[in-house]
Amino acid sequence: MIDGTALGGFPEYLPKQEAVLIATVENETLESDVAYYLHSRGELAIGEYDQPDDRFVPKQTVEVDSSVMSDTVQALLESGVEVTLSPVGKALNDAARLSEDGVLGKKQAHVYALRDIHGFSRGEAATVLNINPSTVDSQLYSARDRKDSAESFVDTLDRIVSEMN
Repeated sequence: MIDGTALGGFPEYLPKQEAVLIATVENETLESDVAYYLHSRGELAIGEYDQPDDRFVPKQTVEVDSSVMSDTVQALLESGVEVTLSPVGKALNDAARLSEDGVLGKKQAHVYALRDIHGFSRGEAATVLNINPSTVDSQLYSARDRKDSAESFVDTLDRIVSEMN
């Protein structure tokens, strides 16, 4: 499972709060706040990590009309603050890009980006997304199937166009 640290020593996952590290954020006083996605609240919050108590203390939430993890990362990136993404944050940013054209659904894009692009294990992806590992498997299977179908379509289209010339 995700039990390491990232971005200068912040925990990647806080099990008691079901909080996943997304980014560090530079605030007005040039100190770093930290951004965690809180599954229990379905939102991305910015605040402080209290090391002695091993807990995240939210100060504010990122405004977005969605609780989809990649949507909250996009809202953070578009907010105008200086952000350094964690490995999970980078994967979720890529997931947002993958789902833009509609070939992959958001859940499929999340799993595909975490597993096949960024190399997270099945268990890590399940923890990050707060879903059952078997759901990771089924979403990944569907995403790979859609990717293969899209590649096959492009190959067929290329052959048709080359035959016309």
